[in-house]
Amino acid sequence: MLSPRNPNMTHCRSTKLLCVLPLLASACTMGPPPLELGAVADDVAASDVVFVGEEHDNDVGHLQHYQLLRMVHARRPDLVLSMEMFERDVQDVLDRYLRGEIDEAAFLADSRPWGNYRTHYRPMVEYAKRHGLPVIAANCPTPLARQVAKEGVAAAAGNPNAAAETSSPKDAYWDAFQAAMSGHGGVDEKTIYSFYQAQCLKDDTMAESILAAREGRDPAPLVFHVQGKFHGDEGLGAAARVSWRAPDLRCIVLTMSSAPNAVQTAPGRYRLDVPTQPKIEEVEAPGDHEEQVEEAVEIPAAGGRPALGFMPNYEDGVLGVLVEMVVEGGPAEAGGVRAGDVIIGIDDRDVDSVSDYMEALANLTVGQRVKVRVQRGDEQKSFDVKVGQRSQ
Repeated sequence: MLSPRNPNMTHCRSTKLLCVLPLLASACTMGPPPLELGAVADDVAASDVVFVGEEHDNDVGHLQHYQLLRMVHARRPDLVLSMEMFERDVQDVLDRYLRGEIDEAAFLADSRPWGNYRTHYRPMVEYAKRHGLPVIAANCPTPLARQVAKEGVAAAAGNPNAAAETSSPKDAYWDAFQAAMSGHGGVDEKTIYSFYQAQCLKDDTMAESILAAREGRDPAPLVFHVQGKFHGDEGLGAAARVSWRAPDLRCIVLTMSSAPNAVQTAPGRYRLDVPTQPKIEEVEAPGDHEEQVEEAVEIPAAGGRPALGFMPNYEDGVLGVLVEMVVEGGPAEAGGVRAGDVIIGIDDRDVDSVSDYMEALANLTVGQRVKVRVQRGDEQKSFDVKVGQRSQ
């Protein structure tokens, strides 16, 4: 087991969409000035590991991360892409696809991609394939993490698809995890801690995968690791565990933050804050002598995308999906779902995680009626909801 050392971590409130937090550095000041993405890329390119934290459903944020990947690669040809969204036991399938030995259909059939893979993660994987960059399936398999949550960390001992060493100290990360789990009524601390152990196993596995990608290579490459922001915010999670193992590395953490876009500035006056959609610029990447074709980038068209009319809390560690707020007059509210409910199932599909929810949502169609199962306090309830559509 790793000793539960406390890393020297930064604390910063994230700015809209992107905030750069160098680990083991001084704390950010309030209200930092906005930066051009190129300045961020310059700093990232001078580091050893960058943790790219995302909100899983933020379309503009994903485009921004894709653009950043390209810009950093132009500065660091030795880049390695690492992803929470793929698990260690599919590394061979991923490698075979990157080498062109199997087609995309076979790759997707055997790699358990997240439901939002095509829109949000395919651009990065296709870019890596086109430029011969390694892609690391960094996470531990979800069934193993669930087993640890039920049986304890001993269930993962000796499994090659999990970290050889893991720990779950009751530190600042534990405090954040408990806060994320606070929407589950009737869940005692012992149960929360069992899920926390599974969360820490994921973090330790990703940290171990990241460091393994640098071993034996001189010079060691820059690892561009994409993950849910809960795994790195405030320098916690996987970010802390890399620093515990390799304190001399220069690591950078990026976080993302969405905000409501309607603000009343005065009686009868409002402002809509619309995030800037990043322009996908031509970037001369190492060895890139052919015309760039960005067929992998999919910007969702207006209308047609299924939605249930609520804002989820996408933080990892919650068993199910916590309803942060419901859209007034939307499908969820009309069906009876309330803020504070925890979505645990859609029709006959259990929803234990964000990826489960993404997969379920991707298989719905606008106008379809579904049974949404929720945990509300100590009770489980089921609501009939007509699937709506998302306009952006």
